[in-house]
Amino acid sequence: RAQFVSSLSDSLGKTPEAISTVLSSAPSTPQALTDAGIITGVRYLDTLTAELAGDEPKKTMFVEGRSYRNVTPQSLGLAPQRTPFQILTRKPKAPGIGVIPVTGMIQDGKGRQNAVGSEPMIKALEKAAHDPNINAVVLRVDSPGGSALASDAIWRTACLLGREKPVIASMGDVAASGGYYIAMAAERILANPSTITGSIGVITVRLSFEKLCERLQIWRESSGGADPYATMAGDFHRDWSDAEKDRIDGVVDELYH
Repeated sequence: RAQFVSSLSDSLGKTPEAISTVLSSAPSTPQALTDAGIITGVRYLDTLTAELAGDEPKKTMFVEGRSYRNVTPQSLGLAPQRTPFQILTRKPKAPGIGVIPVTGMIQDGKGRQNAVGSEPMIKALEKAAHDPNINAVVLRVDSPGGSALASDAIWRTACLLGREKPVIASMGDVAASGGYYIAMAAERILANPSTITGSIGVITVRLSFEKLCERLQIWRESSGGADPYATMAGDFHRDWSDAEKDRIDGVVDELYH
């Protein structure tokens, strides 16, 4: 909040106290924000269009939301144009520093687009460890986390890389959960004042259709034989028993520690 208030204060030419007073009075009406100088003004769409158009109304163009959604982070310079492995396999002109982006949700395997796949990330880290043209590595972390297994595998490989050459973590907007965990492999961590970080935790989610099955009068019987927990994974037609929940809690605790 302090950084946000400071930025508004600098851009609007108002004191931090005045900005804080406006923010503390939320929710505010558009007119109140205009009077306080936080926004420029309040307009109907036709009035705004006329003001923007000036003497050339035909040149006024509005961009719809779906057009914005089709703009990729790469085209705006907010994400790497190439994969981490492609970046590192491009031979630098002289020994230098390798920057490996850890951007997006952390996923097992190859990962989807705009995500951190454990396989290409591990490949990039191993490549950096053996590349004589790279003297040090910066992990640029901008990730909210994701798969615990993938995060642990990437963290382990980053630790092994740290035995060969210096590893520094640079945190972007978000370095939480698995993203924060991966950064722990670095010998030094740098963060922005507004970086959201921390919150390492492990959760598990399960759907239960017990009430829906009861409503539709759908019944199912399953047996795990001698193993009382054998049917836990596939029995979505019922809630877990207290013993089964305790079993899952034990697994989650083990993953956490």
